[in-house]
This record gives sequence, C-alpha cells and structure tokens, in this order.
Amino acid sequence: MAVYNFGDLFGRILSMVKAFWPSRRVVVIGSCVRVIFIPILILCAKGIIPTQMAGYVLTAILALTNGYFGTLTMVYTPLSSGLITDGERALAGQCTGVCLLIGCSIGSLLQLAIVIPL
Repeated sequence: MAVYNFGDLFGRILSMVKAFWPSRRVVVIGSCVRVIFIPILILCAKGIIPTQMAGYVLTAILALTNGYFGTLTMVYTPLSSGLITDGERALAGQCTGVCLLIGCSIGSLLQLAIVIPL
C-alpha cells in the first residue's frame, strides 16, 4: 500500500511541472495502456511470477502512471476547445471528478471478483 501511495504522490508531483506535460493524445493512450498491468499483477498474485520484487515494481509503475495521467486528465478536461463559457468548464471539471470516483468504485468492486477466487 505504501509503494502505491508514494508512487501516486510522485506522479501527481511530476505532473505539476509543465515541461513534462505531453499532448492530450499521449495522455489518452497512456491511460489505456495501463490496462496491461492488470494481468501481469494477477500473475504476480498467483505466484506464476515468483519474485515479490516484480510485484512491487509493477505496483510502483502503476501508481506513478495513475497519479501522472489522472492529474493531467483533470487539468486538460476544462481546457478543451469545445468549452466556451466558464460555466461549461466548471461543469466539465466536476464531471471529470465524478467519472474518476465512479471508475475507482467500479475498479474496487471488480477486484473482488479477481482476488476472492485466488
């Protein structure tokens, strides 16, 4: 848990440096590519990948990308060109936060289907 929290914090701090901001397309692709970590972490949990260090490293990378891409999506959404008024930007930011919470909730519930059979 500590590895994940520190990685997430470092990713959020890293996203505060504007020099490290990629394009929106890279953020979307990077967010989607993170799905690859799920089966690899399951292999670690089942013991198919025998070392614990692999699990720690994968968790740290997953956390780092979570903090980094999660923060950048929150930043980029209200800056979209289709949003004209400040009210639209505020609503888009709020919707992004709600979608993030829904995604976290769904992920937490789905992990039960994976962890309980292990």
